[in-house]
Amino acid sequence: MSGTWHRHCYVSQCKTMFGTWHRHCYVSQCKTMSRTWHRHCYVSQCKNMSGTWHRHHHVSQCMTMSGTWHQYEALCKTIARLLASI
Repeated sequence: MSGTWHRHCYVSQCKTMFGTWHRHCYVSQCKTMSRTWHRHCYVSQCKNMSGTWHRHHHVSQCMTMSGTWHQYEALCKTIARLLASI
């Protein structure tokens, strides 16, 4: 996934909606598996999940990316589908 993670955002800005990232928040370390975020991953391993973010992540894990998240939504969803099919 392109772009650099470089700016902090607040946990309250980190949310998902039905598997789609909809806030300008970007996570350098996200964790997910069957609706439960539980292990660290990197951008290339980043995938969406249905429902809402569990509150196990912290502000330090929450980074913003150059540009807006909306430009990368489709790519992230595609990566999520590919990872889910593995």
